[in-house]
Amino acid sequence: MRYVTAEEAIASVREKAMAIAEGNEQLQQYMTRGKLAMFAERYVMDVLDYCHRVDFPCALVYVGAELAVKHFTDSSRDAPGPLKSLKENDVQFEWAVSSVSPIGCIAEKDFESIRNKLNLYRKVMHHG
Repeated sequence: MRYVTAEEAIASVREKAMAIAEGNEQLQQYMTRGKLAMFAERYVMDVLDYCHRVDFPCALVYVGAELAVKHFTDSSRDAPGPLKSLKENDVQFEWAVSSVSPIGCIAEKDFESIRNKLNLYRKVMHHG
């Protein structure tokens, strides 16, 4: 198993995400506005925190790249954001725009979806 530094992991997540998005110009443009860099950094830091590591497992670079593409594909659609509430009579929509970070943070459900993979690399914390 190979491990890399946090900086190398961030660069690799960005590079692999752009490679996955190759051929989709709209998605690539959306991902290059500095948001991909922030997403990659946040992903790597969250993984390192969760796994109690200072070195980043190379296998999780691809997981991060796929999550980034999924995140930006969902974000690049025309919806103003996730729906927070819906009222039937007198039709009322409330978008959760203010409660969602615009910088590309990893949604809890996305992080939950990869927890099993993360657990493979998680170190046990010893309290002493």
